[in-house]
Amino acid sequence: MLEAVRRGSRVCRKRCVREAAYAGRGAYRKPRMLEAVCTGSRVCRKQCKREAAHPASRERKEAGMGRNRGFIGLAAAAAMAVSLAVCVPSFGAEPGWVMEEDGWHYYLEDGSPAAGWVEKEGKSYYLPAGGSMLKDTVTPDGYYVDWDGAWYERAEKILDTEFKASSKVPNPGNEWAGKEALAGVKTKVSQRFSGKRSLRAGDNAVEFVKLEADAKTGTTGSTTTVGRITISSDRTSAASSDKSKESSAKETVLLGLYREPGQGRYRLDIRAALDGERAGAQAATWNYEIFRAMVYQVSSAPELLAEALYSAWEEENIWGIGREQWVRVGDCQVLYASGDGVGRFYMRPVKEGME
Repeated sequence: MLEAVRRGSRVCRKRCVREAAYAGRGAYRKPRMLEAVCTGSRVCRKQCKREAAHPASRERKEAGMGRNRGFIGLAAAAAMAVSLAVCVPSFGAEPGWVMEEDGWHYYLEDGSPAAGWVEKEGKSYYLPAGGSMLKDTVTPDGYYVDWDGAWYERAEKILDTEFKASSKVPNPGNEWAGKEALAGVKTKVSQRFSGKRSLRAGDNAVEFVKLEADAKTGTTGSTTTVGRITISSDRTSAASSDKSKESSAKETVLLGLYREPGQGRYRLDIRAALDGERAGAQAATWNYEIFRAMVYQVSSAPELLAEALYSAWEEENIWGIGREQWVRVGDCQVLYASGDGVGRFYMRPVKEGME
C-alpha cells in the first residue's frame, strides 16, 4: 500500500500516507512528520494505485501542474487579498471610509479615526469623537445631515430667482432666510398678474394673495395688515371712475407663512390647489412655485419638507402627517390642524444633537 502511495500524486500521497499510518488503530495519533496532512480516503488510495500502475500519466499531469503553478498561485493570492479587503475592516491601515459594526468611520493618513467634519466630493460628514458617522439628525453645531450623512448647500432657481436654504437649522426667532429672493419674486408676481395677485413679505409673514374686484364698483383697492406689514392700494377701473363710492376688493390668502417665535415654530396656511388638475396648469404652477419659495424660509432641507407637505395636501400623505402627533421631516417636526377652508401646518425645528 505504502509503495503505491510513494508513486502517487502529491495530494494523494498526503491523504493516503495518513490513512496508511492510522489504519487499524483504535486511537488517533498524529505522526510528527505529518503536521499538515490532509484527510485521506479510499478514493485517493484507488487514484494512487492507478497512478502507480501508469507512471507516465502521472508524470505528464505533474509536468502540466508545474507550468501553471505560478499563475494559479498569483490568482489565489489576488482572490484572497480581495476577500480580506471586503470582509475584514482595515482599522487605520488605509486612510478613508471603513464600514464597521456601528456604522461608517473615517481614518486619517496617520491611521487615527477622524472626529468632527470630514469633507468629501463637495459634501460634508460629521463624526463624533469615538463614534460612527451621524445621519438624519442635527449635529452638535446645528447642521442637518441627511440619510446618507451628508450636509451640503441647497440652492435652486424658483421663478428664475435664486433661493438658498439656511446652512443651519432655521430659528423662528430670526428673520427670513431669503428676504432678497422673496422681493424678486414679488416683482415677478406683480408683472405677471397686473394686480390680481400679489406677494407680500414682512418681518413675521409672507402671503400670496388673490385680489378680486368688487362686482358693483370694479374697485381693486385694499388696505391690509399682514404681520408688521401695512399695504394700501387704490386701483379703480375706467367703468367705475365716475363713481364716488369706495369699496375694498375681496382678497383671499392662497398661501400664508407666519413666524411664531413665542411658540418656537412656523405656520403655513394653504388654501390653494398645488396640483394642475385641480387648479389649472398655469395657476398651479405659480401656486406651487410660491409654496416652494416659502418652504425655503423654514428648513435647511427644503426638498424633504416640500415633498412631505405636498403629499399631505395633494396626495396620499405618505409621511403620515396628522393632528395627533408631531412627525419628523428632515430638520423639523410637522403637525397638521384643519381650519375654516384652510390646511394649516405647524413646523418647529428639530434640536436633537445640538449643544
